Parts: sequence; structure tokens; C-alpha cells
Amino acid sequence: MNVTLDQAIAFDTLIKMGTFKKAAEKLGKGHSAVMYLIKSLEQETALTLLDRSGYRNKLTPEGELIHKHCLDLIKSRNQMAELCLKLQSGWEPKLSLVYDGVINFQLIIVVLKEINESEIPTEIRVSAAYLDEVEAVFQKSEEDFMLTVLPSPNCKGPSITLNAIRMHLVASPNNILASQKSISNQQLLQSTLVRVRGNNSGVGLSTESLEQVGATILVNDFTTKRQAIISGLGYGWLPEYLISEDLKAGDLIRLNTEIKNQHLLYPKLFHKETQGLGKGARAMLSSFEKFKSDI
Repeated sequence: MNVTLDQAIAFDTLIKMGTFKKAAEKLGKGHSAVMYLIKSLEQETALTLLDRSGYRNKLTPEGELIHKHCLDLIKSRNQMAELCLKLQSGWEPKLSLVYDGVINFQLIIVVLKEINESEIPTEIRVSAAYLDEVEAVFQKSEEDFMLTVLPSPNCKGPSITLNAIRMHLVASPNNILASQKSISNQQLLQSTLVRVRGNNSGVGLSTESLEQVGATILVNDFTTKRQAIISGLGYGWLPEYLISEDLKAGDLIRLNTEIKNQHLLYPKLFHKETQGLGKGARAMLSSFEKFKSDI
């Protein structure tokens, strides 16, 4: 079966106008041309779509069902036309963002919701990675945007620095470290450290200078890391936005260490040169700039 758009439009117009003459005038076609389109539609569907017994053409029960599908075909055409206009005006077919999983995804949701209000045609792919993995994905996959907390000397494109993420060195109150009034570096070294995968060299955490003697447990993400630390499995760094309620409830304790037990991470958003950005990328960049740090 091959129902054409012209057939669907002619059928819908005939139903709305009531007569072939009025439908032909509406479509700017000859009377015979409209009759041919309807007849060919009936031949294509092998159904009688119109009750021609009266002055005005009426739909048969079969015609009512076929009309609904014709409307879907017309709607699809209109949507495609709208999509083409948007793409022609500078919206990209696709955009991609890779971000470090320590960054609060709520920030990204705010950005995406703001862009989505423009009813953009762009497919946006967002993926999480950790530490040195982020830049590796950005370079290999040619992502449009990268949000990283590590220094990225190999990234030559423009960037903006976003608001800081406060990190805390914490443990469960059931962990032996939590009961210590002052925790020495040696005690930290001999305890179990919980870390997220990836190379954190260069983040600037105070624990980077320590050579871990005790066990190190690598987990896949910060939600898993939080669960592991709350369960008493070990100690580690967690972002304040993720554990503020845990700290209030006493489910996590800030450790009293010789080294700094807090640290600020400043995420950087890297992107292509501004003149090379399409409408979607410019909208995303503009939204992220609202979270730009003052430093």
C-alpha cells in the first residue's frame, strides 16, 4: 500500500469542505484532480471511503478510520516541515556533554530544562565519567561540552569556571576514626579509603600527598561511595550537596584530621570556539554561565 500525502490532504480537505468543488477551490486544483486523488485513495485502500448518496459526501465507517490515519500523515508532514525550518535556522541535530560525576546533576537538569523550553529539535546526549576519564571521553568522542574538576592543559578551547563544590572528608560514626578527637596522618594511612574510580592526581585533595597503607576500595560512583561510607566500610571525600542531610542526622561525621578535611572543587566547562556554536550550544552555554564563579 502506498497512500500519498496528496491523497491524504485531498481526503481531509474534502471532508472539511463537504463537496469536491469547494475542496478543489480550497486546494487550488481542478475538480477532476481532486476526484482522481480520492478515487485512487479508495483503490489503494480497497475500501469505500465515502457515502455519495447525498448532496454532501459523508464518511463511511471505514472512511472515518482511514481519515484518522490521513490526519496522522499530515501531522507528520507538518512536524517534519517545522523540524527542517529549525535545522535550517541553525539548531544542531545533536549535542553532547560529558561531565564529572562529582558534579551535582541537578545543575545540569536546570540547564536542560531551560533549553527544552525552546522546543528545540536537538538530541542532547549527557554522559558521566570520573576524573581523568572525563577528558579522555571528551577528546576521543569529540563531545561538544566537557565539565571537569581536573586541570586540563591539553584542552585549548574556551572555558568558564562554575561555582565551587565543597568536599568533606567523612566517615560513619561507627568507624573507629570518627571517635578520634585528632586523627593523625598515620591513622588515616592505615584505615580503609573509599574512592571513586579514576586518577584523582591534580584535584588538590589533602589526602593526595599520603601513600595509603590500608585497603583502598574503588567504587563506580558517588552515590555508591556514600552508601559504602555510611555502612562503615571506610572513610573518604564526599560532596556537601550529597551528604548535607546525612551530616545533620549524624549518619556521617566530618573527620578531625591533621590535614585539611574540606576542599573546594571548581568545575570548568570547556566548549568549542563561540563562533562555531549552533543555536543549541549557544543556549546551553548561556544557561551554564548563570552558574559562573566569581573567582
